Amino acid sequence: MSQIGFVKQEQQIFRKAGEEDKTVKWFECHFRVAGMRPFKAKMSANKKKEKESQPDFYIYLRANVNKGDKFRDIRIGALWIKKKVFDNVEKTFMTGNVFMDFKEIPITVWKAEPRFEGEVIEYLYDISMMKDKPQEDNADTGGGYETTYEDANGNEIPQTDENGEDIPF
Repeated sequence: MSQIGFVKQEQQIFRKAGEEDKTVKWFECHFRVAGMRPFKAKMSANKKKEKESQPDFYIYLRANVNKGDKFRDIRIGALWIKKKVFDNVEKTFMTGNVFMDFKEIPITVWKAEPRFEGEVIEYLYDISMMKDKPQEDNADTGGGYETTYEDANGNEIPQTDENGEDIPF
């Protein structure tokens, strides 16, 4: 698993004459992939989630980059909230995919933790790319190819869904 980006909470204050200031907050994914130009994408909650199979968050590439643009943002990914026990501790994270470089890439999003003593982290979450892990051919699975995902420690990440509007970690 390789880190390919991070998530920060961004905010902007809008001022309108005669009205109270309005602060708008959102999650911004900052992708830093070797061999590609860095880019940012907005991560927003799926407010219309009705089924467990639907993602908890979508990732959108900003379409309005030039003054006067009036385009719809382009959906490039989706994330589902998951929970799993690692070393007797239940951890919450997200799995999903992002479309970049003309292919869909499986990713995970974890709460950022210091990697060395005294490290100052100025963002909320790490975005990492997962490896596809083909299962061995056997009679129990009907001989088909299935894709599973694993974390940095080689533990399989479950593909079940959890419902939630905010990131719970």
